[in-house]
Amino acid sequence: MSVPLHVDIILADGNPVVCAYDSNAGVTWYARADTPDGGLLGDWQVAETALAAGNFDNYLSMALVNGFPVISHIPESYLCRL
Repeated sequence: MSVPLHVDIILADGNPVVCAYDSNAGVTWYARADTPDGGLLGDWQVAETALAAGNFDNYLSMALVNGFPVISHIPESYLCRL
């Protein structure tokens, strides 16, 4: 994974959850730690998200909805330029 352009981090059930966009691969990644500090590489479960298909790579944000992490995004083409 390259250096992500857009990253968001939240806590779900006391454990860190991260989403990030990998600009080199054109993929959005989701990772959730099994421990409260996520201090070891083995603590993390990583998945490529459904956002990988299409241009859903800009301005990621996460929130908990009914206890589940949900990723939202705004494609760059939807941004208002002043």
